[in-house]
Amino acid sequence: MDGLTPECETEDGCLVPAVDQKGLRVLEMRSLLVQLRPLVDPGTVLRMCDADLDDLKLLAIIEAELQPEPPKED
Repeated sequence: MDGLTPECETEDGCLVPAVDQKGLRVLEMRSLLVQLRPLVDPGTVLRMCDADLDDLKLLAIIEAELQPEPPKED
């Protein structure tokens, strides 16, 4: 759009892989968890989404990636 090349973009294409169906499903679950946090407990949301162990593992990876890095000590 603005003529700038994102850091993930190389001459071979984007370094970030496209999200597959499983990834989209887990991202939708996470969105519900975040939006409904004040109204519904996470366990209820996950049960209603029929989350399985693989979903929870992928959700944990996503959460770890989204956490801010702790400040580095000098």
